[in-house]
Amino acid sequence: MTKAELRVLRAQLLAERSRLHQVAAQLAALDSSLQGRTPSVVELMAAGGFLHNVYNGIENCMSRLAHGIDESVPTGSDSHRLLLDQLSVPIPSLRPSLLSPELTTRIDELRRFRHAFRHMYFFDLEWARLRPLVTAAPALLLDFERAIDDLLVQLGA
Repeated sequence: MTKAELRVLRAQLLAERSRLHQVAAQLAALDSSLQGRTPSVVELMAAGGFLHNVYNGIENCMSRLAHGIDESVPTGSDSHRLLLDQLSVPIPSLRPSLLSPELTTRIDELRRFRHAFRHMYFFDLEWARLRPLVTAAPALLLDFERAIDDLLVQLGA
């Protein structure tokens, strides 16, 4: 990957991260507004939708990295999990791994939620299951951003 291509990739990732920050801000505002009470059905759907967006943004970043650096993006019914696996391992002479095992596990938990959310009805949402994901999202995003920054530094971008 040329220096110019790395600069383009960095700019694309920064734009995606900006969108992720907007989603995270809305999720935090929703969480703050609850002040310990049980959310309404509409608030549950909003929380689920925001978490869905958080995962989508993370996956968009991973896809850009896989496409731009690895020149290979998984396809097929298991492509979301395969993308996580791909970016969790170093590729000799190409790039170090993006994701630590711990970060992979945290992102995979959000991926599994996103899959379930896409296939469930609103009345199946449970705050007890959503709340830990809502609470963990800010730290997850921060750690994911650090991982991207570290990878780009190692690549010379």
